[in-house]
Amino acid sequence: MATVAGLNLALLVAMKQQIPEHEVGFSSVKLRMNYAPLTYILVLFVLALIGQLNPVALFFSLICFHSSWVYLRYFKTHDLTGARGDSSDAFAFATLFPDPIRPFVVIVSNVLHLVCRPVLSLLLPSRNSAPVANGGKQDLVNSITQERASSVDAERRRQRAMKTLDERLAGSQSDSAV
Repeated sequence: MATVAGLNLALLVAMKQQIPEHEVGFSSVKLRMNYAPLTYILVLFVLALIGQLNPVALFFSLICFHSSWVYLRYFKTHDLTGARGDSSDAFAFATLFPDPIRPFVVIVSNVLHLVCRPVLSLLLPSRNSAPVANGGKQDLVNSITQERASSVDAERRRQRAMKTLDERLAGSQSDSAV
C-alpha cells in the first residue's frame, strides 16, 4: 500500500501542475485538481489515525509528495526548450495548499528555501555560469532558450485560461437557458 499511495500522490502532483483547473467528479462531489494532492494526503492521514494505514506508509507518501514537487519545480527538463523546472507562480509549493493556510506555508517554505538554496545551487547549474565560448554565443543561446521557455509557459497558461473561460461561459449559458 505504501508504494502505491506514494506513486498516486506523485501522479496527483504532476496532474496539478498540468491541469490545475480541471474538475474530477465523483457522483455529485466535484474536486479541482488544485486540491487533489492535499485531499489525498488527508485521506491517508485519516487512514493512518484509524489504524488502516501504517504510519511509515504515510511518511513515505509525504516524501513522495515533496519529492515529486521538487523534481517538477527544479529538475524536469522541457523537451522543446531544454529549460529546467517550472518556475511559474501557479506551481509554487504554497499553491498545493488551500487559501486559509497558504500564508503559513509560504513562510515555512521560504525559510526552507533559504536553508536549502546552497544545496540547490550545487545541484543546479546557474543559467549565467555557462562558459563564454565562441565569442559569447553561449550567452545568446541561453537567452534564446530562456525566452522560449517563457513563451512556452505563457502559452500553456493562456491555453488553460481559455479552456476555463470556455467552460464557465458554457456553464453560464446553460444556466441562463434553463
